[in-house]
Amino acid sequence: MGIKDKLLYGRLYLSGDKITREYWTTDYKEVAPGCFFPMKQGGIIDSTFYDRGKTEKIYNTGSQTDIEITEIRVNEKLPDELFRMDFKEGVKVFDNHFGIKGFTYPYKSNRTEDELNQIQQEAREKAKNDIRARKHKDSFLNKPAPAFPKGAEWLNSRPLTWKDLRGKVVILEFWAEWCGPCKNDLPVMSELHKKREENKIIVIGIHVLGSRPDAIQKVIKEYDIDYPICIDIPVSHPIYGLMSNAYDVGEMPYAYVIDRNGKVAGHGWGVADVIDTAVRLANKPSNQNN
Repeated sequence: MGIKDKLLYGRLYLSGDKITREYWTTDYKEVAPGCFFPMKQGGIIDSTFYDRGKTEKIYNTGSQTDIEITEIRVNEKLPDELFRMDFKEGVKVFDNHFGIKGFTYPYKSNRTEDELNQIQQEAREKAKNDIRARKHKDSFLNKPAPAFPKGAEWLNSRPLTWKDLRGKVVILEFWAEWCGPCKNDLPVMSELHKKREENKIIVIGIHVLGSRPDAIQKVIKEYDIDYPICIDIPVSHPIYGLMSNAYDVGEMPYAYVIDRNGKVAGHGWGVADVIDTAVRLANKPSNQNN
């Protein structure tokens, strides 16, 4: 078999048994002496969740990309503008090099050294707060899940209780119709719900405060959401209500896994962080302790 026929195939596991990326390259062409390039490339990306068992069930296919290269130029000078990125003053910058999820600040072209030091200090403080928040959420593990608020409005379902859900593995996700990152999870949650008989996982959305009913219904229709949604009950905060307080949720999306006995079994930033735990628990025989 010649090199042009060879296939490079790979999977990327970011957490445990979860495959988050698949990719392949083939049809290699010698574009310069001794330099071969794959003319066909592809991959499955964006929220693809697998159960790496004997069946390798796909819980959400995400999106697939196939690329066919039609022209390659080698060793040509590239224009400088390809390497220049212009930012507008005040645009929000998502900075990950501090090792903090979701750390943002406004772009400023002539930021002083003191201002940079202030940003670094804010990042360090946020990191400390994130550690404290995670430790507090960890304290919920193996304890009964806080109850759904009495009198809360439910969409796509009658009001539910943990007694109703006894014997089921449940993913709770806190979200809002105006939250951009939350919308990345909505197709995954919908797919899990549609295949609940197969995957044995129940999904429930907890919508925070501050949205008009018609705005919520618009997103429900847009993302074909038919799983149960509980609307949080107001307390003192304009966004995070009684249910959010009970689960110590102050940012979204945030998800919890509840085991068959109604106890908290895991938590993380959205469905991607908890799907492994939910699948593992759902695949356990019901007579085994969680």
